Amino acid sequence: MREGRWADDESSSGEEDEQPLLSRKKKPPPSASLERLLTLAYFCVMAINGGMIGAFGPSLQMLERATGLTEYEVGKFVMQNRVSKLVGTLAWCAYAQFLQEEQHCGRPRGQPTHKLITVLLCATAVFSFVIGHLGSSARALQVSLICWGFVYGVTDSGVTSLTLWRWAHDDRRRRFDVALLNSGFTVGALITPVLVAASLRYGGGRWTFDVVAAAAVGLAALFPSLPDAPMPPPAAAAEDDSCAALAVVGSSGGLERGKSSELGLDEYEGRTFRAHGAEAHVTSRQMSKLARQEATKLVRVARQQLRALHSPSDELLHQALLVTAMCTVLMVTTGSEHALATWLAPFGVREGALGEQRMAVMSSTFWGVMCAGRIAWTFLSAIVSSSWPMLFFDIGIALFSSLLLFGYGSFSAPEGVLWAGAIGVGIGVSSALPCAYTLPSEAQVPMTPWVITLLNTANTFGETTFPYLVGFAFDRHLHWALGALLAVSQVISLNLAVYAWMRTQRRRYRMRL
Repeated sequence: MREGRWADDESSSGEEDEQPLLSRKKKPPPSASLERLLTLAYFCVMAINGGMIGAFGPSLQMLERATGLTEYEVGKFVMQNRVSKLVGTLAWCAYAQFLQEEQHCGRPRGQPTHKLITVLLCATAVFSFVIGHLGSSARALQVSLICWGFVYGVTDSGVTSLTLWRWAHDDRRRRFDVALLNSGFTVGALITPVLVAASLRYGGGRWTFDVVAAAAVGLAALFPSLPDAPMPPPAAAAEDDSCAALAVVGSSGGLERGKSSELGLDEYEGRTFRAHGAEAHVTSRQMSKLARQEATKLVRVARQQLRALHSPSDELLHQALLVTAMCTVLMVTTGSEHALATWLAPFGVREGALGEQRMAVMSSTFWGVMCAGRIAWTFLSAIVSSSWPMLFFDIGIALFSSLLLFGYGSFSAPEGVLWAGAIGVGIGVSSALPCAYTLPSEAQVPMTPWVITLLNTANTFGETTFPYLVGFAFDRHLHWALGALLAVSQVISLNLAVYAWMRTQRRRYRMRL
C-alpha cells in the first residue's frame, strides 16, 4: 500500500504516475511565517532601491557644487544610470528564461535567485558608500551611478517578477503584493529626502547614503534564511494552465458555472480561478484517480472551446494591444515620477527662488503623498474586483497637476501652485504603477518572462528618458518643459488606457454570450 497523500489509491498501478501535469505532487509549501518574511524581504529590497532614488534628487545641488558639474552633465549621468538599469532589466530577462527552461526540464533552481539578490544588495551598499564619500570626483560619481543602475535593474525586475509568479493564480493577492512592493519603494524614497534635509541642516554631510548602505548589508544577511524563490511557469504549460482554469470553473458544461469545484486538483491547491465571469476555489486536499481523469478531459474540452472562441491571431492582437497600453502607462508613470523627483528641487530653487532645505522638504512631501496613496491602494486592492477605475483616476489627477506645473509662472501664488502640482502628481502616480503591472494578468495575458520584461523595460525607459529630457531643457533655461512633458505624456497614456479598456470589455462581453 502506498502511504501518504494517495493512500486511497492503493488499487492503482504505475500507470497512475503517468497522469498529466495536473497530478504532479508539489513540494510542501513553506510555513506562513516564512511566507510573511519573504514578503517583507521583497518589500525591503524595493525600499532600498527607492531610498537611493529619493536621496539622489535633493542631493543634486550638493553634488554639483562638489564635482563642478553642470545640470546638463548631471542629467547625462542620470540618463546613463537609467540606461544601465535597462541593461540590468534585460539581464534579468535572460536569467528568467534560463529559470523557465530549468523548470520545464524538471530542474527548478529557486535558491540561487536569492543568492543573486544577496550579492546585489552588497553591491548596492558599496556604491552607496562611494557616492556618499566621493569628494570632488566626477568620475567616481559617474561609475557608481552606472554600476548601481545595473544592480537596480536586476533587483527591481527580479523582485517584481518573483511576486507575479508567486501569486500567478490569485488576482487579489497578486494585486496586494505588487502594490506592497511599490509602497516599499515609496517608503524608502520618502525617508531619505528627510535624512538629506537633516544632513544639510546639520553640517551638510552625506551620511544618508551611509544609512542606505547599512540597510542593504543588513538585508543581505537575511536572504540566505528565506525559502526558495518562486519560479516562472514552464513554457509548455502556459496554455494547459489557462485551459485548466477554464475547466475548473465549468466552461465545459461538466460543472455548474460560478460554483466551487471539488475535483481536488492538487496542483492547484488553494488557488482561485476566474474565467467567463465565474470563479472557483480548489479546496480538496485529496485527489482520486477518477477525479484526475475527469480533470484531464475537462482540460481537453476547455482547450477546444478556447480555440473556438478566439482565433490565435485575435488572441495575439488582444495581448499585444493590452501589453502595449500598459507599457505606455508604465513609461509615463515612472517617467513622471522620476522626472519630478529628480528635478523638483532645482526647479523650485531656480524658478521659485526657494531654498535647498525647503525644496528637500517638498521632495519628501512628494514622496510622502505617493507613499500614502500606494499604501491606501495596497489595502484597497484586496477588496476591489478590477484595477481599471483606479488607473483612470490616477491618470486624470496626474494630468491636471501637470497642467498646474506647466502654468506655474502664471499664478499669483506660485509656491502654493508648486506644492499643489507636486502633491497632485504624487497622488496620480501612486497606484498607476501597480495597476499597470497587474491588469494584463487580469485580462488573461500569460505573465511570461518576456511579457514581464516588456513591462519592466517600458518602466525603465520612462525613468531613463524623462529625467534626461528635463535636464537637457533645464540646461537651456527651459523650465516650463517639466510641466509640458508630463502633461503631453499623460494625455497619450489616458487615450491608450481607454482604448485598451474598451477592447477588454468587448472581449469579456463576447465570452459571456
